[in-house]
Amino acid sequence: MKNCKSLKSISHNISLESLETLILSGCAQLKRFPDIVGDMECLSKLYLDGTAITELPLSINCLAGLTVLDLSDCKNLLRLPNAICSLTWLKKFTLSGCSKLRNIPDSLVGLESLEELDVSRTAITQMPLFIVNLKNLKVLSYSGCTSLSKSVILPAVRPKMSLSLPSSFSGLCYLTDLDLSHCNLFDGAIPDDLDRLSSLRNMFLRGNNFTSMPKSICLLNKLIYLSVRDCSKLQALPELPTSIIFVWAEGCTSLRSDSDQYEVWPSTEGQLRVIKRSISPATFIQMVRITEIKKKNSSEESKLTIKERGESVLLTERLESLPLQCYEGRVNSGGKTYYIKGNLTDSQTATDFREILQQCSDQQFKYDNWFPQREIPKWFCRVNGFSASFPLNPSLDYMKDWKGIAISAAFTVRRDPSRIHDNLDQEKFDRVECYLSRTGTSWGQRMGFDIPKSENHLLLKRRGFIWLSYTSRGSFPDFILNGCISMKATFRSTSQDIMVHNCGYQLVFHDNVEGFVETIMKCSTTSQSEPKAGKELNKSSPSIRVCFVFQSLFLIFFVVSVVLFCKYCLPLAKTK
Repeated sequence: MKNCKSLKSISHNISLESLETLILSGCAQLKRFPDIVGDMECLSKLYLDGTAITELPLSINCLAGLTVLDLSDCKNLLRLPNAICSLTWLKKFTLSGCSKLRNIPDSLVGLESLEELDVSRTAITQMPLFIVNLKNLKVLSYSGCTSLSKSVILPAVRPKMSLSLPSSFSGLCYLTDLDLSHCNLFDGAIPDDLDRLSSLRNMFLRGNNFTSMPKSICLLNKLIYLSVRDCSKLQALPELPTSIIFVWAEGCTSLRSDSDQYEVWPSTEGQLRVIKRSISPATFIQMVRITEIKKKNSSEESKLTIKERGESVLLTERLESLPLQCYEGRVNSGGKTYYIKGNLTDSQTATDFREILQQCSDQQFKYDNWFPQREIPKWFCRVNGFSASFPLNPSLDYMKDWKGIAISAAFTVRRDPSRIHDNLDQEKFDRVECYLSRTGTSWGQRMGFDIPKSENHLLLKRRGFIWLSYTSRGSFPDFILNGCISMKATFRSTSQDIMVHNCGYQLVFHDNVEGFVETIMKCSTTSQSEPKAGKELNKSSPSIRVCFVFQSLFLIFFVVSVVLFCKYCLPLAKTK
């Protein structure tokens, strides 16, 4: 009954003993969920998101086997019954977008199995104390939980209220994801005992108003991702744990120019980056473009050179000429690495890029991009599934001309486009990753990319996309290549709605660089010719319209033929 826009009610009572999943998502006129009669313990998933219900029936306690309850975007939902505490097997509870919901009952402490709780974009302004007693909680989101304060004297002046947090996070030792973005948090709002979140891996603090962060963040030895994006008042970053991979600090315009903290980089290797200041001394940016690097002071010892026609040429200068997104970063060893992104749309860009691949393979650089197509190019050796192993033995004679590794994966998007909530304040995004490892050892490097929010709709409409990545030979440490026989690329997605369809690999040599560049150009051409989201996606192509006309004419002809046969031929047969 999903997306039944005209559905206004269901029978007053419901009793379906064998039912396992009930989906009423998008039934926008459904105002009441029926009372539950009898035993419905087999029901494990209930989706009421996007409905007009104002409350749940007290008989909700009859759904003792429920593991997933989705009430997201139930904008008329006012309250939750205390009987919800009977759902002791509930693991995922989603209330995001319930804009009239002001509190959640303390009885939720009885949800002993709860692992994910999302109350983002609700009217809740206080995190209840019992939250820290949910021992199995792994994902907690309060993103956008602010409301306008009541002003009697000046009703027109209604500043946002801040989300009130508990004084301690003690008890949330299994929490891996915490989202407190856009909660209007000021200094002192975040508890000092962040070290109690010993399993925390991802922390979202975007769009808040604090000027500093608790020093205890350095004790989060499993923290990988930290977002302080658009925290315009943040003046300095504390010492960060060595486990950190990605720090998103775009829009932190008050970070002091004399700060000597880490440099902020998106991770493509699973290695720590250090913060790099932009040209403006008062701002930090997420990455530094190659066009900005040439403006900095470049001493002789910091120059990265290659030999070409007997001359010493800066790799940065070669990248400056490319009309692509080119960035410079540093790895743990102190060396420089370069990141290249973008489409190859003209022959000159393709030629320049091919020369870099051929002549700079000993340097550390990577190229990656996504394309809105569903099949991996035929140039790759394709493998069904989410991983591919391939031979790699640099000691062999034929490997002397080896330039790098190209890998690709095709992803299938299963999510219904109508379920996308275009919320610009939402920090979270879908991410796809590849773990490249040397077979038989513990060494590996992780790379990935975040699906751009502006392209989400297009990707969903296409129901799939491919990711293409290249890593130069110089990006691999010598101790990894020595004695190496094979490597393995394993792909995954952070979203359950994005699945790896298949993947592929290809070792790049001098002889097949041309084919690799041509493959990227073909993919880029496909990407450029895709219709823009929201403009042409709803328009049928001429061929589709012609096909539809012929199908309609054929159907009309068939119906008329049947009617004439029944009217004239059957009576004649009966008279004979």
